Amino acid sequence: MRKLALTLALVAVILGMSSSFARVQDNTNTYARVYVWEFVKQRLKSPHTADFSTLRMTKTSSGVWTTDGYVDSQNMYGATMRNYFHCEVQYRGGSWYLIDLSWR
Repeated sequence: MRKLALTLALVAVILGMSSSFARVQDNTNTYARVYVWEFVKQRLKSPHTADFSTLRMTKTSSGVWTTDGYVDSQNMYGATMRNYFHCEVQYRGGSWYLIDLSWR
């Protein structure tokens, strides 16, 4: 629950920033992690129950951020399931894009 509150607070801060400040800060490890969380949560049955593993972000020479991790979340029956994933995101032209999200 605490992770969810921190995630929501961080997203609120990101969305509330002025665009000029956001451009300077956007292409960072922290922002990449937040967008991975959001892209993964968009594909869950119960995103509000998501509890992520610690994600180590790696930036490639082409500017793509990659990570492998897992998320514990409830399925449609209320049972908590662990799903492993690989995700790649990239910051281009002022926006974050999902390059790849695969479940393992």
